[in-house]
Amino acid sequence: MEPNSKIVIGSQREQSSPDHKKIISGMVDNCNAMIRLQNEQETTLSEIVAQLEEQTKTYDRILETLKKQH
Repeated sequence: MEPNSKIVIGSQREQSSPDHKKIISGMVDNCNAMIRLQNEQETTLSEIVAQLEEQTKTYDRILETLKKQH
């Protein structure tokens, strides 16, 4: 963005300045960091779900084995 260009926020027009650029850049960095964190959390949750599903299969096999023994 050129130093003297206008940015539009809602219906308000403000003069762009280096400070605005720093603030907007910081906000973008924060958003990207939040997206990365959310993606990591989703991956972790998916891993936990997969482990729980595997444990359930193991318990089902144990239960079937116990039923056959009795």
